[in-house]
Amino acid sequence: METKITFGETVNGCLIFRLNDHFDFKVRSNDNGVIDIKFLDHYRIECLACQIVDWFKQDSNNGLKAIIFESEGVCIHVTEKSADCDRIVKRWYRKMKEQQEREQKQREEHLKSPKYLKAKYRLQIVRRRVSCYVQNEDFEFKDENARQQWLKYLDLISDEPYSLSTANYAVCWAKLMQYIMHKYKGVTVKQIAKATSKAANMEESTDKFIYLMSIALLNSVWKYGSELVQWYNKECDYKGSGISESFVLAI
Repeated sequence: METKITFGETVNGCLIFRLNDHFDFKVRSNDNGVIDIKFLDHYRIECLACQIVDWFKQDSNNGLKAIIFESEGVCIHVTEKSADCDRIVKRWYRKMKEQQEREQKQREEHLKSPKYLKAKYRLQIVRRRVSCYVQNEDFEFKDENARQQWLKYLDLISDEPYSLSTANYAVCWAKLMQYIMHKYKGVTVKQIAKATSKAANMEESTDKFIYLMSIALLNSVWKYGSELVQWYNKECDYKGSGISESFVLAI
């Protein structure tokens, strides 16, 4: 198989090349016949190994001494003598396993570290306080129609765990903001929305869509919903109507 390398594009000042019209990579170094490259997408190692082996078969590559390539965070050093598909694949899987074992050990050590345990303890205290605040705070609706609209919505989603999770987060977030605004007169939604969005995330969700949906729900029924939307749109630098669909913040 003929090895074909073409120039693809420049991204952030970095030259991106394409191998055989399919495999994108960047060159990290090229020193005295040793080329160090990094593939940009998640290609199967079996496919990459064949591409690397073919690279050594071309007459035009007589000056090539070695290829160092990275895939999935694992670096493999290949010379003409070691350019064998099976051998490359086995080495990659072995190094991948070693890397995963190292990372697992590091995670276990981190979970036992005083720094992590201290942060976890502080988080537990925050969670307990937030839970106490929201239990004693009444959700403030825009009006009676909004309250009825909310009750109907809860009835409709009673068998939908995802929607219920979103609704629970929205209520917790709103009540936490209410608590702070009631306790500290003069505090506005825009001053506390970002910080409270994280503190109210009792389920530790990483779903950004839940965050956006919560804003939409609160905009419909919460007393301060319009202020929340104004704050969010400003964060997104959005000046249109409605709610920006950008995910600028993570809950």
